[in-house]
Amino acid sequence: MKARLVLLATLLLAACAPTPYEQLERAALQTLAASPLQSDTLRGKPLIINYWASWCSPCREEMPELAALQRQHGQNLTILGIALDERSAVQAFLQQTPVNYPVLLGDFAGISALMVEQGNEKRGLPYTVLFDAQGREVARFSGRVHAEQLNALLRSQAAGRDSQAEKQ
Repeated sequence: MKARLVLLATLLLAACAPTPYEQLERAALQTLAASPLQSDTLRGKPLIINYWASWCSPCREEMPELAALQRQHGQNLTILGIALDERSAVQAFLQQTPVNYPVLLGDFAGISALMVEQGNEKRGLPYTVLFDAQGREVARFSGRVHAEQLNALLRSQAAGRDSQAEKQ
C-alpha cells in the first residue's frame, strides 16, 4: 500500500511539474538582440539547453560540437545556449566562435534558479539538459558534454518514436 502511495505521489508531482517551456518563460530570457525568447516555437521537437560562460574552458570546447549537432539535425532539433555572463563578453566570444543556435541572456539570479529547477543544484558549468519532443527530461550532463553522447540519446528517442508509430 505504501509503495502505491509513493508511486501515486510521484506521478502527481510529475504531472504538475512545469514544462521546460514554462520554465524558460518564467526566466524571462532574451536573445543577444534583446528580444524575448519565443518559447512556443520550441515545442514538438527535442530541445537541448546548454548553460555556459565565455570564461569556462569546457564550455568553450563543447560549443563547436553543439553547433555541428544543430547542423546535423537541422529543423528537427532545437539547441539553446544560456550564457551566465556579461552581454559584451558573450558577443566577443561568439565573434570568435560563432554558433548556429540561439544564445540567451538573463539576470544571473533568474538563470541560476532555472538551472537549479532543471537539476543543477551545484550551479556548475557547463550544464546541459536534453528534453524529448514532448518536453520530458531525457538526460542531464554536469560538465563537458560530447556531441556523440547527445546524438546517441537523440537516435534512441527517434527509434522509440518509430517503434511506437509501427505499433499504432
